[in-house]
Amino acid sequence: MYQFYHFDTYPINTTKSSKAFGQVSKEFMRHPSAVPHIESPQPPILRFGVDAYQAEQIIQARIKKAKDARGRKIRKDAQVCISSVVSFPRELEQQFPEFYEDWVQRNINYFRRQYGENLLSVIEHQDETHPHLHVIVGMPDTKEPGKAALKNIHSPYMKRDSLEGSKTMKNTAYNEACRKMQDDYYSRVSVHHGLLRTGPKRKRLTRKEYVTAKREAFLLAQSLRENESLKLNLTKKSERIEIKQRKLSTLESSVKSNAKYIINQKEGLRKREAVICEKEENIETQEKSLLTFLDLKFEPNKAKNFYSKTVKNLKVKLNEYIRLFEEYRGKYNKLTVKYTNLEQINTENKIENTRLKNENRKLRVALQIYKKSDSIVSNDIEYTP
Repeated sequence: MYQFYHFDTYPINTTKSSKAFGQVSKEFMRHPSAVPHIESPQPPILRFGVDAYQAEQIIQARIKKAKDARGRKIRKDAQVCISSVVSFPRELEQQFPEFYEDWVQRNINYFRRQYGENLLSVIEHQDETHPHLHVIVGMPDTKEPGKAALKNIHSPYMKRDSLEGSKTMKNTAYNEACRKMQDDYYSRVSVHHGLLRTGPKRKRLTRKEYVTAKREAFLLAQSLRENESLKLNLTKKSERIEIKQRKLSTLESSVKSNAKYIINQKEGLRKREAVICEKEENIETQEKSLLTFLDLKFEPNKAKNFYSKTVKNLKVKLNEYIRLFEEYRGKYNKLTVKYTNLEQINTENKIENTRLKNENRKLRVALQIYKKSDSIVSNDIEYTP
C-alpha cells in the first residue's frame, strides 16, 4: 500500500503529442464515447468545485484574455491546465472508510494550498480497481503578459524553465522538483493514512520486509490520527473552558454589580428604618399625649377611637417597610451564596485547564519520541516521472 500521485498537462486543442483537455474532460465525466476501457462506468462524484465540462469553459475564458511574455495571444498548443490523479487502496477504503473520507478531505486541502483559486475541480471515481480523485487546475486568470503560464503555479515547470543551462540540467532540475513535490504530498497526506512513499520494487524489499513496512506505516498513521483527534478534543475542551470562564467573568461582574446595588439599597433601607423608628416613637409619644388629653374630655371614646385607628394605619405602613427591608436582605444573602459558589466553580475550572495543558504537553513529547523511532522507513528512493 503506497501512494500514487501523477500529473499531466494538456492544451485546449489536440496536438501530435497530447490529447486536448476536452477529450480528458469527457473521460472524467464518464461520457459513453470516452470510457470503452471501463466495464461498468458509474457517474462521477464531484468532491470540490465545478464539473469537468464547466472547468473546460472556465479555462477557455481564461485563454481568451491570456497573453504571452511579449503581449501576444498564447499559442494554440500551449499547455493550459494541470490534471493530477491520486488513488487510495481499495482494501484500506473497505476496511477503514473513515480513513478514506479523511484522505479525500486532506487531498482537497492540499491542492487548495498548492494552487489556490486555480483549483477548479476535484472529481472522484469508484468504478475502477482503486478509488481515485482527478484534480483539475486551470491556468492563472490574468491579462498580465507572461503571468498566465503554468510555470507560475507549478513548481517542476518553474524550476525547469527558470534554469539557464543545457537540456540535461533542465531535466535534472525538473526531476528534482517532482521528487520534492512527491515528498511534500507524502508528508502532508499519505503518511496520515498508512501509505508508503514508494512500493517494494523501488525499495528492493523482500515480501516480509514490505509487509512489515506496511504495518509500521499503518501504525504510524493510526498514531498520528489518534494524536490529532486527542489534540482536537483538547482544543474543544479548552474552548469550552474559555467559554465557561468568560461566562463566569460576566456573571462575576454581574454579581459584583448587583452586590453593590444591594449594599446601597441595604444602606438606604437602614436609614429609612431609622427614620421610621424615630417616627414610630414620635407617634407613640403623641398617641399617649392625645389619649391622656382625650380622657379628660366629654366624649373621650369617639375621639380616642379615631386617633387609635390613625395610629394603627401608620403601624401597618411601618410593618410594610420592615417587610420590604427583610425581603431585600434575603435577596442579598442569596446572591452572596451564589457568588461564592461561582468563585469555587471558577477555581475548579482553572485547575482542570492546567491539568489538560499538562496532559497535552505530555502527548506532544510522546509523539516527538515516536517520530524519532527507527521504525519509520526512510524515503531515499529517487522519483521517475
